[in-house]
Formats: sequence, C-alpha cells, structure tokens
Amino acid sequence: GAAEGFVVGANFFRAQFPSFFFSAKGYYQFLFERHTYNGLPEEKIDLNLNHWGVAIDVGIPLFDLLDWKIFEGGIRFINAKLTNSITADSYESKNTELGYYFGSGVVIHAIKDYISIEGTVSYNVIKVDNIEDKNGNKISAKDNFNLIKSGSIISSLQLNIGFPL
Repeated sequence: GAAEGFVVGANFFRAQFPSFFFSAKGYYQFLFERHTYNGLPEEKIDLNLNHWGVAIDVGIPLFDLLDWKIFEGGIRFINAKLTNSITADSYESKNTELGYYFGSGVVIHAIKDYISIEGTVSYNVIKVDNIEDKNGNKISAKDNFNLIKSGSIISSLQLNIGFPL
C-alpha cells in the first residue's frame, strides 16, 4: 500500500553560497494508511507511522528560480500503531524504531528566499520488527505478518515559507 500524510518542520540553517547550498532540518511527520476488506461487517485496518527526524541536504542553483537538491539524507525515529476496526485490537511499537532515507530533488523558488516548492524522491528504509497490544501480545515478522515493507521509493512535495535572518 501507500501511506499518506503531512510534515511540519523547520530548517535549523541554510547556508547559501554562489555555487552551492547546504541545509540542516528537523521535522515531525504524520503518516496514515488504511486497508479496507469487504465483508459483513466491513473490516478496516489502520496503520499510523508518526515520527520525527533530522536531515541534511546539499545542492546547486541551476537557474535563478530553480535549484537541484543533489543529495538529501536523514534519519527517522518511528513509532508504529496498528488498529483493527472489527476486533478493536490495537498494537503499538513499544520501542522507537530507527529508519533512514536518501534521495534527490528540485526546489522551485516562487519568491526567492521567502516561498518555494520542494519536490523530493528518495529511497526509504524502515524496520518495525514487532508491535504488541496492551497485554504484551506481539505481532512479529515471524508470524508472517508484513507490517512494514522496507526499502521502498517515496516521494514528497512540500511548501517552504522562509524568514531570512
């Protein structure tokens, strides 16, 4: 499947030079995925992968209003929650899981230094080994339950609003 969501974050700094730029950022991301199975009653399984992370990027200006983000890479600290609507079972990761990503993208400047749109395509690695309910019952990879497919391509589109200092 595919998870959808949104990100709230900020650049810690962005160093802009004539021939390249370098940024460091932090963010919190809300991700949600739902699978629906037709039956009587209809079953819904919801997966929440809310997490925070830090990242860096390095790029070059191509034109006045377009930059190429040559490399972006970051680490994520992930918490997973799985809920079944019929059984009312709810499973959560008890430990924060570590993931990472790396990719490339473009930045289109609508108003230089103030408003830009950033698109990124990256390779994402997430590993959630097992999750458990409030009684300690676990679902794990050993149960042939593939909670998270690791090693997938992700894409993101974000609106940046800047306040240069």
